[in-house]
Amino acid sequence: MSTELAVRVRGLRKQYRTVTAVGGIDLDIQCGEVFAILGPNGAGKTTTVEILGGYRRRDAVAARLVTQARRPQREVLSHRETEVLQLVARGLTNAAIGHTLFISEATVKTHLLRAFGKLGVTDRTAAVTTAIERGELPAPGS
Repeated sequence: MSTELAVRVRGLRKQYRTVTAVGGIDLDIQCGEVFAILGPNGAGKTTTVEILGGYRRRDAVAARLVTQARRPQREVLSHRETEVLQLVARGLTNAAIGHTLFISEATVKTHLLRAFGKLGVTDRTAAVTTAIERGELPAPGS
């Protein structure tokens, strides 16, 4: 097994008003290591994974996702991911995008999450602006 770190987290915290969902996790995961987070409902497992994946904001953490830094080249959006982002840029909802492309709303969400990962963003607005900056979507008015 590799001794290189894929993930290093120190002091991961997430609080929702008065409820602490994640209360200060320190974590090292080696490259190639199989890792699981176990605990009862409400223990913060999903919140932790979503924060590490960039889908939820953390309150305080010193985290390093080494694997993202090692990617030799950026991933290109698929044709369908580009179509979905073009419709997002036009202001359509997920349901409207699904209707337009004849796919389910769940499939729209899947394409969006994959595009977010490839673009290194966590929301629709950032996805559209990053795709435009990278030349994968046309600029508005062009």
